[in-house]
Amino acid sequence: MSRARAAVLAVATLLALVAARSDLWPGLRGPAPYPPEWQWGFEPKRVDARGLAPVVLLAAGLLGLVALSRRAASARWSRVGLLAGATFLGWGWQLALLDLEPAGAAAELERRTLSGSFTSHFKVAAGVEDAGAFLSRHHELLPGFRRGALHSATHPPGPVLYYLGLLRLAPRLPWAAEAFGGPHRAAAIVGGALLGLLGAAACFPAAALAGALGAGPAASLRAGVLWTLVPGLCLMAPELDQAVALPVAGAVAMIAAAVTSKAGRPFASRAAVAGLLAGAAAFFSYGAPLLVALGALAVTAPALGTREARPRAALVVAVPAAVAVACFLLPAVLGHHPLASAATALAIHREQFTARRSYALWLLFNLVDLAVFLGVPVVLFGAWGPRTPVRLAAAAGVLGLVASGLIRGEMGRILVPLMPVLLVACVVWPPCERDDGEPSAPTALVLAGLLAVSDVVLRLSWELP
Repeated sequence: MSRARAAVLAVATLLALVAARSDLWPGLRGPAPYPPEWQWGFEPKRVDARGLAPVVLLAAGLLGLVALSRRAASARWSRVGLLAGATFLGWGWQLALLDLEPAGAAAELERRTLSGSFTSHFKVAAGVEDAGAFLSRHHELLPGFRRGALHSATHPPGPVLYYLGLLRLAPRLPWAAEAFGGPHRAAAIVGGALLGLLGAAACFPAAALAGALGAGPAASLRAGVLWTLVPGLCLMAPELDQAVALPVAGAVAMIAAAVTSKAGRPFASRAAVAGLLAGAAAFFSYGAPLLVALGALAVTAPALGTREARPRAALVVAVPAAVAVACFLLPAVLGHHPLASAATALAIHREQFTARRSYALWLLFNLVDLAVFLGVPVVLFGAWGPRTPVRLAAAAGVLGLVASGLIRGEMGRILVPLMPVLLVACVVWPPCERDDGEPSAPTALVLAGLLAVSDVVLRLSWELP
């Protein structure tokens, strides 16, 4: 990256952050408060140097991993070690940012997880006595969640069963219960925190996806580390969308690996794993299969441009789709009614959120919200890049999703599971021009620094989520 481009990225990011901190344009937070529209709250906070110390140390650690990427790229286990380090440093980064809230990280994790209006999954789980009965009656119970547990009324049973499992496990771990002040509190805090850990672990499929799309080993590692600093991931704690990023990105990375594998190599196993991951994601989010489809469209776009590769690309997409559908229907053997639950939940979501909001208004503000939480420097860097099939298909998929009107508000949160794919589409520039391609070390350091600053300023300026 040239100094001129780095300066432009820095200035543009700074202007956006000044606008966020001073609320120069409230529309940056959204058009209007909920209900019926959506707007992030303006809540400027002050913090002393002591509170920022962990943030600075963790940011330095992640920047250090970027600097070590070239050396670590030489061996497989070094690459695994670097990404594992990025996962835990990124998780710590999320918690350090949350700790900037007046109540502190632990109290915020507990409050948000227990809240009936935040995600409500824990609240529902606390009232479940029999998991089998809950699963079999899920489609009948959803309408009753409208009051007091609205988010659970629009989701599959997976999130509730996740917290139910932790509530059953916590009493069997007395040391954990004692450390967190009781089993109920332990399940809430640990359950909320683990969502962020799973989200940070999506740096593995992000790096794999970058490699499948042409980036060299070091550049792929840098893309993975950058994922752990993306605002949508780092500031939405504790949200289910963080965790869903792992199977969604994993599915897309597997599809990319299958479609780009050399002739003669088996690719059915990769495609099948992609389907398993997509099916698992669908058990936690009804929107996840659509996000996998958008990612698959982006990574298969180069193959769709050549007549010889189209049959293979079609097969690579068809196999995961068939496996994902089978996985989605599999809980029926336990008494679940997946189709009835999905129809009921999606109808509630449309009634409570989509239908009540302005279609025209969100044509603009969805894109603004996505740019803020994907990261202004990432979006601008991607806009500078060459018009590759992957980048064009990713942009077309996002624009098509906005035009569909399915999402009206909170796009910067809802698309967190797709953001590893969007990040890679923005920062990877094949063919390799120098070193092992973009993001080069200088590029990644600039982007990482600007993303880190963005995370801190947004946390200190807005009420998130």
